[in-house]
Amino acid sequence: PEQARINAEKMLGKLLVTKQTGLDGKICNSVMITTRMFPRKEFYLSIMMERSFG
Repeated sequence: PEQARINAEKMLGKLLVTKQTGLDGKICNSVMITTRMFPRKEFYLSIMMERSFG
């Protein structure tokens, strides 16, 4: 929590350049912080049905 606060304070008032803002960027006026609601790791499962094997 302390590190999140420190990083948020560093962002405030700075120019934020992303794909959404374009090269001109936007000034960061607020930062929203929340707890992680989902696990950090993601797993993907794929199944392929091969009809020739019956």
